[in-house]
Amino acid sequence: MAHNTGLTHWLLRHAKLVLGLIALVGLLGVWFSWLLWQLLSSKEHQVVAEQQRSAATLLVERVQEDLEEQLRSFARFGRRIESLEQFDAHSWQHESHVQLEDFSSWHVLVLIDRQYRLRQVFTRAGDLPLEQAHYQQVLRRFSGLAEQAREQRRDAMTPPHLTRHSRLGQGHLVPLYDPQGAFIGWLYGGFFVGELMARALIPMIEQGYVIRLLQGEQVIFDNDPERRLGNSQGVATHSPLYLRDTRYDIWLEPSEALVSAGFTDWPQWVLLASLLNTALLMLALFYNYRRLQAEQAVRQSKLLVQELLALTGQAADALLVVKPEGRQVLYASPRLLELTGHANEAAIQRLLKERPSALTPDPERWQADFAPGKTHEFRAQLAHTNGSLRTVDVSARGVLFHRERFVLYSCRDASQRMAVEQALKEQSLLDGLTGLHNRRAFDQAIARAIDGLQAGAPCTLVMLDVDYFKRFNDSLGHQAGDDCLRELGQLLSDNTRRDSEQAFRYGGEEFALLLEGDSNAAGKAAEHIRFALQQRAISHPQSPLGVVTISLGLAEGLAQQSAEAWLKAADQALYQAKQQGRNCVVMADV
Repeated sequence: MAHNTGLTHWLLRHAKLVLGLIALVGLLGVWFSWLLWQLLSSKEHQVVAEQQRSAATLLVERVQEDLEEQLRSFARFGRRIESLEQFDAHSWQHESHVQLEDFSSWHVLVLIDRQYRLRQVFTRAGDLPLEQAHYQQVLRRFSGLAEQAREQRRDAMTPPHLTRHSRLGQGHLVPLYDPQGAFIGWLYGGFFVGELMARALIPMIEQGYVIRLLQGEQVIFDNDPERRLGNSQGVATHSPLYLRDTRYDIWLEPSEALVSAGFTDWPQWVLLASLLNTALLMLALFYNYRRLQAEQAVRQSKLLVQELLALTGQAADALLVVKPEGRQVLYASPRLLELTGHANEAAIQRLLKERPSALTPDPERWQADFAPGKTHEFRAQLAHTNGSLRTVDVSARGVLFHRERFVLYSCRDASQRMAVEQALKEQSLLDGLTGLHNRRAFDQAIARAIDGLQAGAPCTLVMLDVDYFKRFNDSLGHQAGDDCLRELGQLLSDNTRRDSEQAFRYGGEEFALLLEGDSNAAGKAAEHIRFALQQRAISHPQSPLGVVTISLGLAEGLAQQSAEAWLKAADQALYQAKQQGRNCVVMADV
């Protein structure tokens, strides 16, 4: 604070330097205004370009729809031919004349029977026999496409080809059927691609677009051949145009007048406004710099708290700043108020003085004497006003600042960390192959079981292993051995579902069970497990029975018995089961 006051005095004593700094701010403001104008102008150009491209794309879509509508109209003409009851040369001539009147780009209509013979021909040319011979060749050329249209019962389009008029043309084939559904032939229509496209592109030309249409490298249509694309400030659009399966490429560019109409004067207005703001800022700095000292006057306590918070570097945590003398709360962060449910710092202050146990069940850990420069970390609980408790990790640090002592508490919600720790703890007690509890979990569980025996809760230990397991691995491989152990682990897990019963992988092919009750009840459960595994009939070529079996040894727990003695008794019973021929259950002698 003293440093800031000195800086204010220094600025007031050096008025010329301050004025120079204000002038520098003005120059920077002018430079920034120019940059802003450049940015806005560039952005407006991008917007106009995008608008023109969008408009061009929409126009291409409309052209596409117009072309498709012409093709659909021709297909409807085919349906009209099918519906005529009296179909003679006069009817054909009349219907064909009407069709070609509607679509000026079509230059020939041909009716073909199933043997590819021309029944009727209507053309704009005058030499009918010559035209018939010509179109007889055209149809033989596209006979495969005609057959495909007949099989699929839908119209088809020939590839682009040069006609006898030395112009690019295409043919449209429509399969025809009589009212009973029998195939009777095809309707073939030939049209000039350039004329068909030109008719559809007229609205785009009227709107002021330069258009160039290409089929491959061949230019089909160009309404301004002398002009190079790219003159209208770089706003040009290339779009594919499809006529059924044939692709054409269309280049569109709006005229310069059309592009210029999209620009506005608002970047210039923004530039003027920015310059005006810069001038006003310079005036404000010039007439108000003498008020710096008043603006720097802030209460001492708030300034100290802000600097202390900057020291913590943990603003994301729940923060509490306390003066040890009188337990005065200087700051409680919104996160701390959220964790405790209190409305303000005053509530925290009152609890620390009058009833600290209402804030945390262990207030003595929070009220320890934290010497300056030392940090203490501990896990504690915060009480919420609704009665719930939230576990937090607390870092408490003593600070000496401007000859005053403070304690900074940084609290972080520990629930997620505790969940991760619990998950890791549980994972460390599981066997990775079978999913059962491992040897470490068994050692903990048998210790708890012995405590239960002393309290009068009966429990039986079962030790079991797979018969001839080494032979199983040697004959079928370790992968099959792992699969066998996994299936046995699943069987044991399915038969120990109660909280008081557990299954463990003791090591290798050896497993252990802790079953509730005396040896008689445990014996029945063990026999059920043995029989269930045998019924699964897991193939074991090296076993006398041909399937995987297990041997089990049981030992009922005794009061005042050690874990080592209990485990030894169950092992001896398992050894006896092996001696008696395996695949059996043996109870240890009490």
